[in-house]
Amino acid sequence: MHKYLFILLLSILIMVSPLLGNTSRSHTGGPDGFGYMWIDSDTTGGPVFQWVNATDGTIIGTGDDEYFTVPIDFTFNYYGFDYDTVYVGTNGIIGFGSHLGINVGFNSSIPTESNVEIDIHGIDGRSFGTLFSGNRKSGVYHTDLNKKLSTGIYFIQLKAKTSTNIYKKTAKLIVL
Repeated sequence: MHKYLFILLLSILIMVSPLLGNTSRSHTGGPDGFGYMWIDSDTTGGPVFQWVNATDGTIIGTGDDEYFTVPIDFTFNYYGFDYDTVYVGTNGIIGFGSHLGINVGFNSSIPTESNVEIDIHGIDGRSFGTLFSGNRKSGVYHTDLNKKLSTGIYFIQLKAKTSTNIYKKTAKLIVL
């Protein structure tokens, strides 16, 4: 439930921020490390917005904080992984991937081939484990959190070591 609440609050913040006076948001983006780009429907050349009434759709679940596995009729590659299933949450989220498919994760960019370690720590410095440890070539990666964490503030730290340099990236994770 904490993951759903975090993702829901983050989604609300993203939707509400333009209403708070932020008029400088980008209407296009990318390409990222995998070549993906985006453009929104407010931009010339963007997709045409079309409301689709879902009241005639198939109900797959009605409980709170539940998710359901829905197979799709094809396989597609997204950020280096092949998917043929979508996970749908009753709180309005869809995702792909592991058992929940909507895990909170950590995106990272490795500048050069490095020995990489990704750890998670509490605000008090206590370790909650290693998410990844091993060699990675330069590129963009996504690491699933896959940990049950209680409400609190956590830090995910990536360390990429080469023979001459150490690259560090830290992200804050708030679990509500």
